[in-house]
Amino acid sequence: MSDSNTFLGNVAEHLLENYPNKLGEITVVFPNRRASLFLKNELAKRIKSTIWLPKIITIEEALQLWTGFQITDPLQVKLELLKIHLELFPSDSQSIGDFVGYAELFIRDFDEIDQYLVDANALFSYLSEAKALELWHIDGTDLTISEKNFLVFFESIIQYYNQLKERLFIQKSGYQGMLARMLADTNPSALAHKMQSEKVIFAGFNALTIAEEKIIFTLEREGKAEILWDIDQYYLQSNGFELSEAGFFLRNFLEKQKNKTPVKWIFDKLLKITQKNYHYWCSGKRWSM
Repeated sequence: MSDSNTFLGNVAEHLLENYPNKLGEITVVFPNRRASLFLKNELAKRIKSTIWLPKIITIEEALQLWTGFQITDPLQVKLELLKIHLELFPSDSQSIGDFVGYAELFIRDFDEIDQYLVDANALFSYLSEAKALELWHIDGTDLTISEKNFLVFFESIIQYYNQLKERLFIQKSGYQGMLARMLADTNPSALAHKMQSEKVIFAGFNALTIAEEKIIFTLEREGKAEILWDIDQYYLQSNGFELSEAGFFLRNFLEKQKNKTPVKWIFDKLLKITQKNYHYWCSGKRWSM
């Protein structure tokens, strides 16, 4: 690996050096689609003969491939939530306009709950109790009708969550967090069996959810995956100041990985570039321009 190369250049070299005869049996997973094209270009620069390229996909495509489910369009999820709302509160049709706003919040919150493997029943039970205390009248008077209705609605959120997942499951679809949780909860050997590749390379991630971490940890233990980081030392140390907030997820993940597998790769470029630019600005050359 050459320190002067780009990250994707290093990924290409790593693949060719470590899987020269099995490149077509490798799956490379990126956070987004843009990196896929650039990796193909980096491989093309280095390959001198006809060869099978690795399968290069995004994390969204990987979740769909390994679960056999499709990631549902947010509008479709919103429509499903609206159907659930009309079934739970059939006489409350006047609030449909208000519920559309809640539906967007639900989608975002449900996805985060599943991405971080939160116990939804415990969470919503706690939130319902907290909301009841918030609405409680210190003078002992009864709640108003609107307050009672709001509390009933708030206590029903767990039903929206459970029913939505049941409906989407029947349709073999789901939002991204739902699919990630399905894989994270899969038996390790069964999860490894879902990988239709010799090895899965997770490359270029700078933050992982709990579900994604669990998937990768499990596949690493099963000998089916490795992760290639684009990490700079700047984000891992204090550099004379407080630790960089941007490196929080990386430091947290690497702490969990301590003494497990070597980290690929940690560079030290940002500080060198900063120092170089600083010296340039302070030199007579800069001021003479």
